[in-house]
Amino acid sequence: MMYALAALDADAARLEDAVRLSAAARVEKRLGIGVWPVIRRERNAWLEPAHRAFAAERFGRAWENGQAMTREQAIEYALEDSRKP
Repeated sequence: MMYALAALDADAARLEDAVRLSAAARVEKRLGIGVWPVIRRERNAWLEPAHRAFAAERFGRAWENGQAMTREQAIEYALEDSRKP
């Protein structure tokens, strides 16, 4: 689910938010929720260019913020209307 929410942000050019949610997806791995290879490839299609486009510090900060989120926090963050244009 997190990967899907991250992909929506990536499609809307909200790459920093997408990076944060992609990092938050590690919670799903711990819960045993598998990720299909096609989903991983789709994520890499926008994650790798985002990593190259951002300064290392900015990407790292977004990734660390995402990893620190619980699943509930990540879902709440993804659904926040205030950060959507």
